[in-house]
Parts: sequence; structure tokens; C-alpha cells
Amino acid sequence: MIERTTVRLPSALLDRARKKAAEEGRTVTSLLEEGLKLALDPDRGKRENEPIRYPRISIVASKRKQHFPTFREIEETDDIEYAKRMDRGFKD
Repeated sequence: MIERTTVRLPSALLDRARKKAAEEGRTVTSLLEEGLKLALDPDRGKRENEPIRYPRISIVASKRKQHFPTFREIEETDDIEYAKRMDRGFKD
């Protein structure tokens, strides 16, 4: 089960996290998740830099593939939209 939580971080650290996530084309959520996994499983960092692979679900329908987003992709999209609303002061 995936849960939503609030994390309080120093502004400078969060700015660095946002910059790194943007450079890597990912969300801050995925960056934090990877960092927590490394912190909780120190041996993981000693292994080769194995890429994190998230499953994609595809269905073949009439000669073309259709991509159906995973729950993680939906949640990350929701997080991005929430951050944009926060930047606008929740004015939609």
C-alpha cells in the first residue's frame, strides 16, 4: 500500500532535491523514495548502481500498443499537479 505523508525539510535541501529531480527527469517523490531505501538498506548502496525499474502495463489492441499508467505514475502526476496548485496558492 502506498501512503501519502507530509515531510518538513529545510528550504535549501528541498531546492537541491527539486533541481536534481528535474535534471534526472523524475519527481521529488521518487528521489525521496530512493533515498529512504538507501538509508534503510545500507547494503543496497554497496551493490552496483542498479536502475530502479517500474513495471509498465501494455495491452495490444488492433495493431497498436496502448499504455495504461501504473498506480505510481498516477500518484506522481497527482503530486506534480498538487505542487503546481501550491505554487499558485491553490487558485484554480
